[in-house]
Amino acid sequence: MAVGHLSLQITNFFGVDIFDMLLNQPLGKVAWFIALMTKWGLSAVGFYKIYQASKN
Repeated sequence: MAVGHLSLQITNFFGVDIFDMLLNQPLGKVAWFIALMTKWGLSAVGFYKIYQASKN
């Protein structure tokens, strides 16, 4: 998750997209999307585990 946040901050402050710079244009966008979906998925799993623990 930190990579995604770092990427967004670098893009915001410096105007450089590190995914595009490292992986070129089309693959960089795909990598960014995969990183985003992974972050959301892991966050959802964490919230679900918190929900399950609160029921006990």
